[in-house]
Amino acid sequence: MKRIAKIASLVLFALLLFMCTASAQDTLVMADSFEEDVVGQPPSGWVPNAEDTATVVGQDIVFAPDGSLAVKLLNSTEANGEITRAVGEVKKGRLVVWFMQPKAMRDNINIEVRSGEDRLVGVFITASGNVRIRDAGVQSGNIKNLPNDQWHEFVIEWDFDTQIFRVAHIVDGKEISIAEDAKFDPAHTGKIPDTIALNVSKREEPKEAFFDGVRVYSQ
Repeated sequence: MKRIAKIASLVLFALLLFMCTASAQDTLVMADSFEEDVVGQPPSGWVPNAEDTATVVGQDIVFAPDGSLAVKLLNSTEANGEITRAVGEVKKGRLVVWFMQPKAMRDNINIEVRSGEDRLVGVFITASGNVRIRDAGVQSGNIKNLPNDQWHEFVIEWDFDTQIFRVAHIVDGKEISIAEDAKFDPAHTGKIPDTIALNVSKREEPKEAFFDGVRVYSQ
């Protein structure tokens, strides 16, 4: 009995060691929950594509899932409401981000991994919350619905060497796959991911989207 218990302890120790080693392989490249920013101002470290596109907001505007502040993107008739952030070259990486589409002012959003201004990996989410991926640069049909007026923790993982990416979301700490083995856009073969982009589509009427808790890891 003692021998069995000892073996079980060793197996458990080995498993824990393996899990710790696996976790240590992910290096945090960037994390932003907008908590250090000023309400009413653009988020620091990000580049808006137009004036008044991006505003840091507090709990009086929207509940923030990560801290007490989030960023609101507002479109215009001329352009998407977009922010981008350079993160340095990340050949094999993982993006985790919270998003929310308010039903009253909803529209399509994009969550993208780029090289400079070139989209290598992209996810398109319709105004009603239907997830579509840009597999090899081509938009898919609806894959899964993530309802409006709810925050969703979203995941994109990519591998420059294989030119493959996958998409998932996290519910109660459990990762649920949405799409596997999607391909990078072949129009930009050889370009290394180095930029994150978040946007809401342009429209004649003002539309909003909210983002929070953006993290990028190198794997």
